[in-house]
Amino acid sequence: MKKNLIVISEGERPIWQIIIATFFYTLGIGSLLLFFYQKELVVTQDIAKYIIYSVEFSFYLFALGFGFSVVKNVVFNLEVNTYKDEYAVGPIRYGKWRKLPKINYVSVFKQPMVDDSFRFEVNLWYEKNKHFNIYMNNDYDLTLEMGFHIAHNLNVKLLDATIPNNYKYVDLDELNELFN
Repeated sequence: MKKNLIVISEGERPIWQIIIATFFYTLGIGSLLLFFYQKELVVTQDIAKYIIYSVEFSFYLFALGFGFSVVKNVVFNLEVNTYKDEYAVGPIRYGKWRKLPKINYVSVFKQPMVDDSFRFEVNLWYEKNKHFNIYMNNDYDLTLEMGFHIAHNLNVKLLDATIPNNYKYVDLDELNELFN
């Protein structure tokens, strides 16, 4: 079964992001501990507000920690023709398997950004004009290589749409020599 799994991963988080995530998680746990170790047995309106703010503050701290520690993966199981978007924080993973539609082709294209920069993305196209994004990177060569491996494993064509109005299908045999 492992042979038919394709995993596209963001990889591991940089150490500085792990340190920031640890900082936020620690503050969140500390805030919850302060909430649970209250000496007041009588709940007044002020204490009730403090409890609500404490829990809310902890929630925001955990959300910030999550943002610095989550890794997104896309996993394909070609044996049963399914895929899932998977989110992982350390060893904890979450994702729901969905049926993989019949893919017509894979495209690599250049996506302009707000600040006049751009990134390259890989989309899987199915039915007539439906698609979903599976990968993005600022490096054209890495994105093209990812598109090649996906197209090769799904046995479909690869469209290079990085130059506007000059779309072309790429010869997978040529890329196979380059990337393998």
